[in-house]
Amino acid sequence: MSILFKTYDDLINEVAILNIRLNSYIKQKEVLKELIDKSSIDINNQYTIPYQSYSKELSILDSHIYLHQVEIKRLEEEKKEVDNIFSMLKGTQEQIFYHRVIKGLTQEQTAEKMYMSIRQVQRLEKKIKELYSLKSFSNVSC
Repeated sequence: MSILFKTYDDLINEVAILNIRLNSYIKQKEVLKELIDKSSIDINNQYTIPYQSYSKELSILDSHIYLHQVEIKRLEEEKKEVDNIFSMLKGTQEQIFYHRVIKGLTQEQTAEKMYMSIRQVQRLEKKIKELYSLKSFSNVSC
């Protein structure tokens, strides 16, 4: 697993933003379908806007909806993984994981907060990475 966000809060915020966009696309699709069904035909039973234009817009919205659903699912799985790892850690490892992953602090900041040397933080971080097959803790350089 590799955590793709600087902080856990960034991950949660990204899921929230994607959900808002997804709901917006779904609403746009509903409105577009109503336009096709009702107001797109004039008095002479002619489409005021070519049906192909509506169809193309629907197709674009469908692809946006699908991509957002896939990304939301991926991010929620990543969040579960982070939650799972965090729940299994205890003591100093838990604190290092919290500062590095949840809060997004650098190794230097983590060491300072925990009254440790940077090298101690690096060793403990390495142990956590090995135990849980993490590629990195965050986009913050490890």
